[in-house]
Amino acid sequence: MITEEHLLAAILNSREAWSDLNGEPLSLSSFGAVVQHAADDYYTADTLALGVDRTILRARLESHFPAPKMAASLLSYLDGIPTAVSVANVRQLARHLSAYKVGLDLADALTRAERQQARSLAEKYLELSADQQDALSDWKPRLTAEDYFGDNSTKPKIRVYPNRLNEVLHGGIRAGHACLIFGRPGSGKTLLTVNMVAGMAAAGHKILYVGNEEPLGTLQHRFLSRLGSERLWDLDSPDRAVARAAYERAEAKALRRGFGNVHLLHGAYGMRDLAPYIAKVKPDVLVIDQIRHMDSGKKGDDNLTYRLEAVCRQMRAMAHEHQLVAIGITQAGDRASGKGVLSMEDVDSAKTGVQGAVDLIIGVGVTDEMKRQNKRMLSLARNKLTGREEFFPIWIDEQHTRASGGPPQ
Repeated sequence: MITEEHLLAAILNSREAWSDLNGEPLSLSSFGAVVQHAADDYYTADTLALGVDRTILRARLESHFPAPKMAASLLSYLDGIPTAVSVANVRQLARHLSAYKVGLDLADALTRAERQQARSLAEKYLELSADQQDALSDWKPRLTAEDYFGDNSTKPKIRVYPNRLNEVLHGGIRAGHACLIFGRPGSGKTLLTVNMVAGMAAAGHKILYVGNEEPLGTLQHRFLSRLGSERLWDLDSPDRAVARAAYERAEAKALRRGFGNVHLLHGAYGMRDLAPYIAKVKPDVLVIDQIRHMDSGKKGDDNLTYRLEAVCRQMRAMAHEHQLVAIGITQAGDRASGKGVLSMEDVDSAKTGVQGAVDLIIGVGVTDEMKRQNKRMLSLARNKLTGREEFFPIWIDEQHTRASGGPPQ
């Protein structure tokens, strides 16, 4: 059943949804009306806001209700509002909710034999129900071949790199799926991901890369080394003239190779903070490096296992809602130290929640001997996309942030 929490989630996540509902009579509970009015105040005061910052909203609501029990009840209600929800067709969402509540009132009026009131409510219910039927005219219970191969076909798969991954994934990953890349510190998780994103950007895909592990300058140097073919030690040379010349060469070449499609976001530590950036960039791919630093906004978030599971579920919801490929990066546990081939059980602080919340899990394993050879082992520990759970070696070039299926020539 659609609830008012879904409607409020759309309003909080999107100024566009809020504007679309402005002036529309909403059937909300007392707490729901308070949250709606607080959102009205927020958007009116900040005309550039694409969404409501829930941390700020929470503080404002708490200050407006000094009575502890009332404040606690309201904040508990706020916590129950989803952070990821579709913002499309919000008017229809509002009318669906109104129809449901009018239906309850109608049933009550019929029970009490209030004929005049029942007649009025019945007319209102039929009016709202007719609107819902119109909205369902484009709904399909199943897809046809034309949906897949005609002019309105689904988005093609997004190729991933190195190319050996595409072979195992039968051409890449389709929008709506979530992927997890994990490994021990220093194994090359970020290198693999930057290499993968660079190939996606060069193919014309837009990427929102949320980096909360490394400084923004370091992360940008990684992309410039990969797309701009400059060594990291030149980009970070203590000789400022050498570093500047390398940077300018790399930037010019990287922009020709799709670096303009990469949008770097640094310092975002809350999943609910991502909604306005996704709305603005409209990415084909969302990368979160690393998910262990993200706040899910849910109760129990101080527990790492719970937080990882909650963040993965939210990441998957974002992939579905915004029709993008979501890629999260996280650590492997101590048991993965010195291992080449990794399994799902090697994901740090995870039980079954993380594994069940993503469609593809890629482990980056490394032994001491592999380090000496600039070699890594990729393990598809979970692969719902094609079912091929395989492992194979790749070779890395750390100075150019490159991963390939064969030794460097």
